[in-house]
Amino acid sequence: MDYKTNYIGGNSSFYSSIYIKKTIVNHRYDLQYQLYSLVLHRYLKQKLINYNYNVHFGGIYYLFLRGIDNINSKNGLFFYYPSFDFINELENLF
Repeated sequence: MDYKTNYIGGNSSFYSSIYIKKTIVNHRYDLQYQLYSLVLHRYLKQKLINYNYNVHFGGIYYLFLRGIDNINSKNGLFFYYPSFDFINELENLF
C-alpha cells in the first residue's frame, strides 16, 4: 500500500480510475509497484516456509488521498494484482 498526495484536478472526479491510471503511467508508479512486488516476493520466499504467492501476496494498493471522498467510494483508489507468471519472469531477469 502506498499513499499518494498528487494533485490531479480540482475535485474528486479527477481521481476516478481513468485519471489515476494515467497518473500511474505518467509518473512510472507501474514500474515502482512491479519492483516493490518483486522485492516483497523474494523476501517472503526467504521468510515463510510454505510461501505461496497466490496465498500470501495481496496485491498493490495506491491511495490518492486528495480524491478519497464519501460520495464515490472508488475515487482515489487503485488496486492491481500482478500475476505470479509476471513476477516470476521479472525475478528471472534479475
